[in-house]
Amino acid sequence: MRTIPIALFLCAFTVGCARGQSTREAGPLARRLLNDSAADWRSVSVPGARLHFARAGTADREAAAIVDSVKVIRRDLLALLGATPPTDTSRQADLFFLNSRDEMRRLAGRPMAGFIQQGEATGVFVVTAGYHYGPLLRHELAHLHTFEAWGEPRAGRWFVEGVAAWAAGSCQGRTSDALAAGALARRALPTLSELANNFARVAEDVAMPQAASVIGFLVRHEGMDAIQRHWREAPGTSHPLGRNGPALEATWFGELSRVSPATLDIPRLQVEGC
Repeated sequence: MRTIPIALFLCAFTVGCARGQSTREAGPLARRLLNDSAADWRSVSVPGARLHFARAGTADREAAAIVDSVKVIRRDLLALLGATPPTDTSRQADLFFLNSRDEMRRLAGRPMAGFIQQGEATGVFVVTAGYHYGPLLRHELAHLHTFEAWGEPRAGRWFVEGVAAWAAGSCQGRTSDALAAGALARRALPTLSELANNFARVAEDVAMPQAASVIGFLVRHEGMDAIQRHWREAPGTSHPLGRNGPALEATWFGELSRVSPATLDIPRLQVEGC
């Protein structure tokens, strides 16, 4: 489990209320949130992002820690993915931090813990006491950086989510390999073709760690260049990993069978996150 360091605001940050600021470079969702008459934001600029915190609540109180965490996560993800920071400093994501799921439902239409808006560099997250938002931020910001660095994916949703889940790291102290091995031990693990073709219908506590485990396997055996190649190229065969997919899958299953299985505490996960 990743911890979120506590930091103080430094004078180099631009701090102020977002209401009334220019929204010329913001996406449609970001513009709507910034112009919401019922919202009141404290805004902070960091490399690559503008962070907006709903005042008078947990998000506002945790702002310093979140600012520091976003900076560290961005640096770590760019290094992990082999991506370079954009040279255009005006290309900034807008990340909004709310105080409750009710605020999330009102402002974004969905009572989720957090998400990156498809088609624009905008993320919305809920900050509540006791919720471990570090892995969630890593997962969602991995989506942001992979699309920015690698372009539109052709490998399918399972691969996109696998990269983000792999980048997020362990959950409840359990690796994706151990969680996938747990699904294998209880005979709940689908084949990779089944996973790719039915990703949305596979239980999330199986689909996410399985996809992440496959990504980790490919990184170990083929490197990040292969991940980028799979991302950009359609498989070209019925197997989601292409012509050599059956052999890769067999090797992955063989390695997984030697991993000690683990499972997630789902009720705790819903309250605390990873």
